[in-house]
Amino acid sequence: MALLGIAFLVLLARKGPHDTFDALTDSSSKEQEETLARSSTEIGPRLDLDPAEGDSVIGGVERPSKDLASNSKDSSPEEQSDDWLNVGETPGVALDANEQTLAVLEAVETGRYPERLTSGVASETARSFDPGKFDPQSESYDEDYREAYLRSPEPGRVWFPAQPGPGVQRIQPLSPGFVKVTQGEQTTLRVSGMPGQPVTFTSFDLGMFENQLTTTTVVANDQGVAEAVFHGPSGTFDDVSIMAASPVMSGQVRLTVHVVPPYTGK
Repeated sequence: MALLGIAFLVLLARKGPHDTFDALTDSSSKEQEETLARSSTEIGPRLDLDPAEGDSVIGGVERPSKDLASNSKDSSPEEQSDDWLNVGETPGVALDANEQTLAVLEAVETGRYPERLTSGVASETARSFDPGKFDPQSESYDEDYREAYLRSPEPGRVWFPAQPGPGVQRIQPLSPGFVKVTQGEQTTLRVSGMPGQPVTFTSFDLGMFENQLTTTTVVANDQGVAEAVFHGPSGTFDDVSIMAASPVMSGQVRLTVHVVPPYTGK
């Protein structure tokens, strides 16, 4: 053993420490290559790679071309479809469709009655509603007053519910506070009201009621239920905020209709 150790030291002295290190490194590399070669021969390739088809080895992993192909949805902007952006156009309104649209046309053409065009303005009738004049069963009933009130669409009426006080009931929702519809569909919104008295529904995010406007005033039925049919047409999407209020009841009801473009289903 001593002779072998001496022989090794002599060899080391002749070659030098660097030559010896290189020799050991070369030996280790050759062993690794032989091991990899044996593994490849014994296990075989995982895939039949075809360079002509775009197959390649990435990070030592064999990858077929289909793994590397870009998804069409993530392709360049020029190749992407813009369908997901298309929520449609808001349909026009036939101004002679009904009494309410004619009232809006009158406000536009004459420059009068701004309360019919914006919720930021309220008429004197909205500020000081007279339930007796509106109620056909009342001794003070005024038919012209009632007809004029129902004919004139005023979105700002929702800002003037009755003041809380003795004998004044609070308006309550009778339908879900959040409803989801697809464009082109409709939903019926219901709130509690005073039988025979008006309730106004106003949308602040497009859509339309049966009168083709974003506001409508209806009369509560004998059971005290006031309902309005809301449509989610083309051009209306996402959350639509709707408020309902009555001049003879305190408080307001806030409802949300979520309108979804038909091609997403989300």
